[in-house]
Amino acid sequence: MTSEGSVRKLSFQKGVALLEVTLALAALVILALVVLKASLNVVEAQRWTVTQSMTDAYMTREVAFAGRIPFSDLHKPDATSWPTYPESAQERVEVGKLPGAVPVFANIIRTKYAAKMNLNSKGGTNYTSGNPTRMETWLLKSFLTYDFSGRDYVKSRTTIRVR
Repeated sequence: MTSEGSVRKLSFQKGVALLEVTLALAALVILALVVLKASLNVVEAQRWTVTQSMTDAYMTREVAFAGRIPFSDLHKPDATSWPTYPESAQERVEVGKLPGAVPVFANIIRTKYAAKMNLNSKGGTNYTSGNPTRMETWLLKSFLTYDFSGRDYVKSRTTIRVR
């Protein structure tokens, strides 16, 4: 037969074991949460890097686009792709997709202005005496605005076209 003292001792040992298991489980949950948070930080940094690469690539495309506009279209005041400053053209574009096929959207804003040394007929402030070679220079500006994690960012490129 078991005595009352040995029953209390056995009951106390079961209570301590339950307490130890509960503390071990709590420690594992805390460790799992720390590891999860660290992995989310890594994923967020990767998303930032991929987004920066995509927006840089899109701006490289913009520079190429600005470089192939026919020069005869640049001095037209009604040009639709690059309107003359202070007017601008804005367009919503998809710059790429993040892993998981999540699209990244941005706004591209384009404007242009003539260099002051251009002749009056080409948007500048010079006469033939101030620009005897009749050189024509245009600055085409592109601004890419996008949002990442609730913050707004802008990238810009300027392409100088000379004839």
